[in-house]
Amino acid sequence: KFLLKFPTFEHFLYYSSFYHFVRNIYMEPKLMFMIECQYIWDLCQFISDPRMRYKFALVARGHWKTSICTVADTLWDLARNPRERIFLWSGSEYQVAKVIRMIKFHLMHNARFKQYFPETAVDPKKKPEVWNSKELKIEIEREIPLLDSTVSIATPRMGVSGGHYSQIKGDDAVNNENYKSKKKV
Repeated sequence: KFLLKFPTFEHFLYYSSFYHFVRNIYMEPKLMFMIECQYIWDLCQFISDPRMRYKFALVARGHWKTSICTVADTLWDLARNPRERIFLWSGSEYQVAKVIRMIKFHLMHNARFKQYFPETAVDPKKKPEVWNSKELKIEIEREIPLLDSTVSIATPRMGVSGGHYSQIKGDDAVNNENYKSKKKV
């Protein structure tokens, strides 16, 4: 019965496997050669493992940590459940703004994402009411409208109050600006 909701095997595969979502939906086809390695498989398995609620990926720069662990994982969560409420935090406003720009880009312009997850994709001609540099809200039909945005961001310098989130994700929380201060970290 579960498989009946998927029109093709690919739909089922991209819905159920984070690695296949990353490899076939998130990544640019010309970059596919970069993701054909055991490290990417292991990272995707670690991030998508439901047995571990709290995860911390300590990975060197340039190893797709932000792209996979934050951007792609958020997109995969939204693709599987557009009602998710995700809070993203980072040590740098520049970094977290870059992440939300990438998420918006894929929601609006990634043709493969639109093909396999049309209920989550956003029409570029009809930008949602809440769609700015600090938050975005995917408009879907629901009986009771939710007040919170689909994705919201924050840094140590930004004030955050209220909000109800089903997930909180951090990315590069410690950086050149705050690593020397216990108070900032």
